[in-house]
Amino acid sequence: MENPKLMSDAKKAIAIRANHPYRYGVIRGYPELIKGGRWLIEKGVHCYDLTKMFVDDNAVLYRDACCHLNRQGYDLIN
Repeated sequence: MENPKLMSDAKKAIAIRANHPYRYGVIRGYPELIKGGRWLIEKGVHCYDLTKMFVDDNAVLYRDACCHLNRQGYDLIN
């Protein structure tokens, strides 16, 4: 799964780590999670796919190369 999000240099400096231990799992796993979310929705389960939430936002919204948002990112979700 290639990253479709806008990536400024500031964003890349925080988010992209070519040798990150989670990289392989994210590339392989996210498409499966997205499919699973669609299946849950089809079954009537309240499920929200936020994987594309920040696609058009070029702000730095993560605080590390894992999965942790900064305050601005969490404010957008709330």
